[in-house]
Amino acid sequence: MEESETRPHTARIHLLHVDDEPGFAETARAFLEREDERLTVETARSAAAGLERLAERPFDCVVSDYEMPGRDGIEFLAAVREASPDLPFVLFTGKGSEEIASEAISAGVTDYLQKGGGTEQYALLANRVVNAVEAYRSRQGSERRKRRLETLISNLPGFVYRCRNEPDWPMELVEGECEELTGYPAAALESGDVVWGDDLLHPDDVEPMWETVQSALEAGGSFEVTYRIVTREGETRWMWERGRAVTAGDGEPTRLEGFVTDVTEAKGRETELERANALRKTLFDALPVGVLAEDADREVMAVNEWMFDVFELPGTPASAVGADCAAMAEAVSPRFEDPERFVERTEGLVAARRPVDAERWPVVDGRTFERSYRPIELPGGDGHLWVYRDVTERVEREAKLDRLRERTRALMHTGTRAKTAQVATDAADDVIGAPLSGVHVLDESGEALELLTAVDRVDEVFDEPPHYERGGEPGSRAAFAWQVFESGESAVVEDVAADPRVTESTPARSLVVHPLERHGIFLVSSPEPDAFDETDRMLSELLATSLRTALDRVEREAQLRERNERLDEFTRVVSHDLRNPIAVARGHLEIAAEDGAGDDPHVAASRRAVDRMATLVDDLLALARRDEAVTDPRPVALRSLAEESWANVETGEARLVVEADRTVAVDPGRAKQLLENLARNSVEHAGSAPTVRVGALPDGFYVEDDGPGIPLDEREDVFVAGYATDGGTGFGLAIVERIAEAHGWTVAVGESEAGGARFEFTGVGDGSADD
Repeated sequence: MEESETRPHTARIHLLHVDDEPGFAETARAFLEREDERLTVETARSAAAGLERLAERPFDCVVSDYEMPGRDGIEFLAAVREASPDLPFVLFTGKGSEEIASEAISAGVTDYLQKGGGTEQYALLANRVVNAVEAYRSRQGSERRKRRLETLISNLPGFVYRCRNEPDWPMELVEGECEELTGYPAAALESGDVVWGDDLLHPDDVEPMWETVQSALEAGGSFEVTYRIVTREGETRWMWERGRAVTAGDGEPTRLEGFVTDVTEAKGRETELERANALRKTLFDALPVGVLAEDADREVMAVNEWMFDVFELPGTPASAVGADCAAMAEAVSPRFEDPERFVERTEGLVAARRPVDAERWPVVDGRTFERSYRPIELPGGDGHLWVYRDVTERVEREAKLDRLRERTRALMHTGTRAKTAQVATDAADDVIGAPLSGVHVLDESGEALELLTAVDRVDEVFDEPPHYERGGEPGSRAAFAWQVFESGESAVVEDVAADPRVTESTPARSLVVHPLERHGIFLVSSPEPDAFDETDRMLSELLATSLRTALDRVEREAQLRERNERLDEFTRVVSHDLRNPIAVARGHLEIAAEDGAGDDPHVAASRRAVDRMATLVDDLLALARRDEAVTDPRPVALRSLAEESWANVETGEARLVVEADRTVAVDPGRAKQLLENLARNSVEHAGSAPTVRVGALPDGFYVEDDGPGIPLDEREDVFVAGYATDGGTGFGLAIVERIAEAHGWTVAVGESEAGGARFEFTGVGDGSADD
């Protein structure tokens, strides 16, 4: 705690902890929130649940276990990175190895930490999380500051240039404050008397600058680079440069055009109007967004071509300089769905000078714009900067994704394969616009993919339900379907009429086919060619993934129902068909004892055998209830529960000491069975007169004795059904573990202070309203 208390205060940190062990996750949450008050921890038990939480709300950091059902920690990290490339992600696992660490680092993990056995691991984890989030926020802050610098660039001194894309950057055209920045006239650079790369660039920055610029050009974008120059007077100054490639006929970037400014000083001299116009032409016209800058009197200082094209403004950007921005807002307001609010909001932001990011404004033609506002400070007074973006495609994509998410939730609650498939095909039709979609499953023979369910329109356009036999002719729909199924790889056909893979006649023109592993295929289809864009394909992949998961779940649930039915039959047999003969045997042994044969060693041995059989039956019935979760626990005093359980066991000279006054939320009958088995275990294994102690833990309780204890190498085996070292049934501690799991607890084996066995139960509620 001392380290976290000395940290500078920062905003709260919302942490998502994904671990399939609920007891460990709750323990980690409690320690982390206690370790650093800034931490607020939410938990999820699987990667799928974690992704749902991330989709529902933002988090500052993710901590994940490695070995989990479904996706493991590395796969989960990969899924997170697809949506949030920079979100801090800490792999916190007990299954550590160099191979896993290397794989995690390659996948982009922020930090890697192995679970330990003590509470100090949580202090270390909290420290790593806080460090990662603070670094992440610092980077974001730096990026925001850099963007604000770009908005002010029109007021900074500098020059525009055109040069050949060669290591020494020979200049062909230089216009602007070249001599003020470098000490050399522009003509000297244009003539080649002074070479930018040889005579001006700092020697240490020549190679890094070349590599940075070329990497950006290869990626197909503009470049930004900060470096040093040595002026004619020998002064070292820092430059910031932004530019873009001018390509030749073959597409190669043979020349560069850009802007260079001095960032050594925080403020620069005013730029002449001609230089400002050159800067706006270099930067404004290349931006895929609309930019409008106003001065303190709300007169246009600069506006780019995008604004004129989108809002169909009269004149040109150059002729608009000095125009009344308030009147301009009134003029374009009818293009928005709420013109009055647009004008009022604009005036309100100018008056308040409060920065705003990405406000969405619906346009009457169906598009959506995002508008951001920044108050800026200019040499002549305050100013205002507006940025407009067309986000129509993003809005439509988000709407589709929301609708798909709503539909796929239903997949978590279906009960049959047919219902599951129907939900998926309906979603494909409604969300993606695929009216010929269907799910085909492998039949019992394994030789055909038969239609399980489809959109209603399939019956209208197909003469008979599509049915795909194995071994179809090349070019047939069946061969194409089986190729996807057997390869396990999705396939896209933009236009069936132009794709050689499907030459058989079909009403479908566009296809996206996804394999469903052993289940079959999911065919997303439309009668129109080129019906699906990248967003539609991404949504269909998400839907197919959800469908595969749902089909797996339905299959598992069916298997579980079948197993439970067999288990119920087994329980009935044990309860009725075995207990009755045991009761008869006990009766005859009691009669034999009353007739004077009680001292006969054979009778005594038979009585012990019958008692052992009865114990085995009881233990088997208890194990048969292992999947019955406790759904309605009630609060019970731990002391009375322990004492009543002790009274039900033949304890001989053993002694019970209860050192707990807490309340626990339990199923009293099953909790007594747990404590009785622990008491019986101590009486049988801890010596002739052991002391058994029951005490409280912060989130549970413990039971321990002063016997010889359990060897370290046997502690993992004691809960295995049938494991015994002295002729016992081997079911007692297995029953203890099953009852703990039914309550949602975690049980661990350790050593008491006296060297005996100690069983700790954590994750135990007290039945309170806040539990």
